[in-house]
Amino acid sequence: MKIRLIEKSIKKIKTDIEIILLNDIDDAEDRKLLENLDFKAVDESCVLLGDLKKIYVAYEDESYDSFAIAIATGIKKFQSTNFTSAKLNLVDCKNEQLKAIVEGSFLGAYTFDNYKSKKDNKNKQELNIVVKEKTKELEAIFESSKIISKAVNKTRDMVNTAPADFYPAVMADLAKELALDCGIDCKVYGERYLEKNDMNAMHSVGIASIHESKLIHLTYKPANAKKKIVLVGKGLTYDSGGLSLKPADYMVTMKSDKSGGCAVLSTLWAIAKLGLPYEVHGIVGAVENMIGGDAYKPDDILRAKNGKTIEVRNTDAEGRLVLADCLCYAQDEIEDIDYIFDYATL
Repeated sequence: MKIRLIEKSIKKIKTDIEIILLNDIDDAEDRKLLENLDFKAVDESCVLLGDLKKIYVAYEDESYDSFAIAIATGIKKFQSTNFTSAKLNLVDCKNEQLKAIVEGSFLGAYTFDNYKSKKDNKNKQELNIVVKEKTKELEAIFESSKIISKAVNKTRDMVNTAPADFYPAVMADLAKELALDCGIDCKVYGERYLEKNDMNAMHSVGIASIHESKLIHLTYKPANAKKKIVLVGKGLTYDSGGLSLKPADYMVTMKSDKSGGCAVLSTLWAIAKLGLPYEVHGIVGAVENMIGGDAYKPDDILRAKNGKTIEVRNTDAEGRLVLADCLCYAQDEIEDIDYIFDYATL
């Protein structure tokens, strides 16, 4: 969906439909009709008045969450129609409200239909956010919110991709593409590196997979950085549980066990696009936890990068093994770290 910020009178903008945010039904031009439809001023309350070409969406308060939920709800209702253009009146909006509206719009418009045999061929839709004056401050908020939303949707795309199409090498290639797009450094290491550098905890988790494990290191380094931050992500592109095999029902959705690593990749992309004044490193252990004759086993004793020995009791506790070596790598390879954050899906 195309989303634009426009400086113009709302009445002069010609669109197929208008989205109206409302937290008091008494303020509505169509109050009587909304009352008859039992419309309530609570989050996620939404009604389409097709004949009037209006979508009314309620919000409970002026918090970020309430505004974001409201516009996301309105966008989804808009997408359910054949209308191609909509407008939203934000003439009296505050800066923080615009941020919530823009991010809620992009996130609410998200769809993932890559695997559908029959895709919806509807015309591309457009939302026009109308403000009284398109100041540099509002434009900056719009652009930064767009970048943040795109980063979230990139993560969603990665997480939603089927495991047959998203294994460690694919994750590494995508990391290189993101790095190239935003102008940051990307290094990728394979299993020889893991063995040579005693990263046996991470290496053991992926040893039974036909797909080689990958250690990914993204670096964003602006001049005169205020702090140095490291983000470490769990990138289990698929987790069968290993020899401690998950029940069949629990294996469904395990494509999402890469979510922490995917979030790290998209976050680095967004940080670089936003030009934030912090040096940030993103480290992802991209691994597939499978079964086979060479799989690591309960009762095995593994030695992590820092020399710490680990007794394996359950091979479905693989995330902490991958993160252990990635955290050790971060502390050994990056000097003077101010903060380390790990992203996992536990």
